[in-house]
Amino acid sequence: MGSTVDFGSDTYAIEIYANGSETPSYSLNLTGMLAENSAFVVGNSRAGESILSVANQLSGSLNFNGDDAVVLMHNGSILDRIGQVGFDPGAEWGAGVTSTQDNTLRRRQDIVLGDVNAMNSFDPVMQWTGYAQNSFSDLGQHSVYTAPTNDDLQAVSVPAPGSLILMLVGMLGLLVAKRPIAAA
Repeated sequence: MGSTVDFGSDTYAIEIYANGSETPSYSLNLTGMLAENSAFVVGNSRAGESILSVANQLSGSLNFNGDDAVVLMHNGSILDRIGQVGFDPGAEWGAGVTSTQDNTLRRRQDIVLGDVNAMNSFDPVMQWTGYAQNSFSDLGQHSVYTAPTNDDLQAVSVPAPGSLILMLVGMLGLLVAKRPIAAA
């Protein structure tokens, strides 16, 4: 089984790498607790009520315009990322509704581990599903597909062990971290 994550006992941070920089232009240490099988929502303090009402942590400096890399760190190690550190794609990564600018991206259910190589090229369609901008209906939730058991296919809210999942919602700079637990 998994356990509650205490952001005060370990250093978890969100880093923003603006305009193709190889060094973070902004870093936000996460605070509070992430309960087992739940999500942690971080949003800009000037966001709309649909974000503010579910946010666990707010920052007035958390911004994202679609062409900045966003990295989730734990004690100096990369757990997950969106974008490519050290590369400026112009306006966005991806195309159409599955791009990082003016859209909502949700992690695909079949992705159970974070993308730890922040310097590799990035194409959101490989791990994300795109929706129209400001699609907040599932904000703070994430289901992960589990392997078939007894010839049944099922979607549950219990990811594989050892990963935190990063979810980006449009250009609001909203991030959701999820602490997975071992599947039964």
